[in-house]
Amino acid sequence: PSISPSESAYPTTLPSVSPSSSPSESAYPTTLPSASPSESPSASFSPTTLPSVSPSESPSVSFSPTMPPTLFTFTSAWFSNEIAGGYSEVGAIVAIQCKGWYCDDKRLKYHDADLVLDTSDSAAPYWTKWFSQEAHMEEEACGTGYLVAQIQCQSTYCDNLRLFCAKPVSDYIITNERQDTEYFSQSKPDFMYCPDGYYLYGINCKNYYCGAISLRCAQVNGP
Repeated sequence: PSISPSESAYPTTLPSVSPSSSPSESAYPTTLPSASPSESPSASFSPTTLPSVSPSESPSVSFSPTMPPTLFTFTSAWFSNEIAGGYSEVGAIVAIQCKGWYCDDKRLKYHDADLVLDTSDSAAPYWTKWFSQEAHMEEEACGTGYLVAQIQCQSTYCDNLRLFCAKPVSDYIITNERQDTEYFSQSKPDFMYCPDGYYLYGINCKNYYCGAISLRCAQVNGP
């Protein structure tokens, strides 16, 4: 052969790799990926690229930690006396938000009614009487064993309210624990929630046009 034994160690390829390089770096110096290390597949899992929302917090849905994870919390459309005939959507209500003068427009956070409430005729759901702040009729609540499944309002600024009451399905039991929230109005920019594991069973209101409301919440034990 034209290359002597002393030249067979490839002396011409040694300078391109520094002595500190690992064997895996010197083995294939011409086949390294063209992308920088930050663009490699493994780099996408670095802590700096993790989403800002934790896996347990979906931007679009959430659930109460005391309830099964299948009970997603939905946000209803706004309703008022001039919107949707004054009717809210139907569901097991966990929060209310309002906007406009005197808490005119309202919307709900709720769980799927089919999973929590029995609104069939055989379960005897019913509407309460209308109530407002006039004539000391500023509160209303569903009877024992019932939760609020829907709200309707009428008159100027959604002044008069009534509640559609339904029993929970057999897997859910209403306990004797009750909690009322503080009063709130359109000046509160976000939802007012019942405590975790509680659902709406009634509403208190005060001020002109029932412009400030308080949620009456009952604890419910799920399956």
